[in-house]
Amino acid sequence: MARAKASPRHGPRGLTLVEIVIVLIIIAILTAALAPIVLAQVERARVSAERKSIAGLADAFRRFRHDTGYWPYGTGYWDMSNQVDPAPFTVNDTALFMLPATAPPGLTHTLSTCIPGSGGPTDDTGGVLCWDGPYISANTEANGTTPAAFIDTWGNPRMYALVRPNDGLGGGTPGAPQGFVAVWSVGPDGVDSAGCYNGGGNSGCVRDLDRLARGLPSMTTASNGGPADDIIVVAGTAE
Repeated sequence: MARAKASPRHGPRGLTLVEIVIVLIIIAILTAALAPIVLAQVERARVSAERKSIAGLADAFRRFRHDTGYWPYGTGYWDMSNQVDPAPFTVNDTALFMLPATAPPGLTHTLSTCIPGSGGPTDDTGGVLCWDGPYISANTEANGTTPAAFIDTWGNPRMYALVRPNDGLGGGTPGAPQGFVAVWSVGPDGVDSAGCYNGGGNSGCVRDLDRLARGLPSMTTASNGGPADDIIVVAGTAE
């Protein structure tokens, strides 16, 4: 009796080596094409988050000004009697989160915390001047001593400028305010496009701050030769 032949199996066929290589090449091409788009989206999200953080820091300056009648500076107050060179925030800029121990310029008494009915120095409209902080969190960055609010998204110190009226605002800046208070981040490239690091309060730096804050191009060349990507918010005019 003849034995029946086994019918051949018709299961799924595996990929050949050539097919696997082709698939890997396609995946590599798609990854190379999409990676810059994804990274750009991530960077845009970081810039947007940084802009919100800078706006929050500028608002802290405004609230301090509203409550005390002065802008914060270092461990105390700024009354526009001196030019403050644009500089990075440091651990010594405590006025935003710690009640200053010194009296504001022109006053003989220190300001107290804002307690209804507590009295205290008044402004020219009769409003009581007091410190209603903390205006920012004193929580520090990881493994550091500088408040996290003073460090930008890319790990660089945020900066501020207290510009007196008529200080360094000449030279082709039509419509510039007579004085202003600004806070900013040097942006993703870590380069201070306004040239304020180690440059002091020179007129070029101040003029560029005003231009960049109003969305105009920098009048100086960033040290890396790239476009200005500083994120600047003007907290208010210094009047």
